[in-house]
Amino acid sequence: MDETYLVDLINKCAQKNEQAFRDLYNEIAPKMLAVLVRMLKDRQVAEDALQDSMIAVWDAADTYEPQRAKVSTWMISIARYRALDQLRKLGRYREVLQEDQTEINVVLGSGPESNPLSGATIERLENCFSQLSENASTCIQFAYLGGYSASEIAKKISKPLGSVKSWIRRGLVTLRECVEL
Repeated sequence: MDETYLVDLINKCAQKNEQAFRDLYNEIAPKMLAVLVRMLKDRQVAEDALQDSMIAVWDAADTYEPQRAKVSTWMISIARYRALDQLRKLGRYREVLQEDQTEINVVLGSGPESNPLSGATIERLENCFSQLSENASTCIQFAYLGGYSASEIAKKISKPLGSVKSWIRRGLVTLRECVEL
């Protein structure tokens, strides 16, 4: 996926160019849908969230800032927020603590042109992640990759809820401190 092309499309969408929006939709919607289906675990609900997300992209295209994120990352972020809204409406809200770059990388592919993070940043994150305890690592992966709540994780790994919450909280603090160094 050519980022220059996507930036051009989003800029045209900001000018309300409908053909550019159709082209942007064709480029990114399948990847967004994959993230939404994985989060919502229901294709119909995911398709509804996709439509809401694309409307939000159309409405907010003029706010896109290329120096802050790639177009695909920005759009998938919008989709994730729509998914969380859907989960809340359905009474199935899961504790998703922050945007999960690993999930985005899995959906977008592993090539450098599709990776929203630089190689150096990914290496740093992997290094920081390796410093976590096994319990913290497991719990954070379940929360971010699986979208599980703390109580669901506790049941899944047969550990007390308080411990799971502590591992996630301390693990995130450790990751944040490591990445900010």
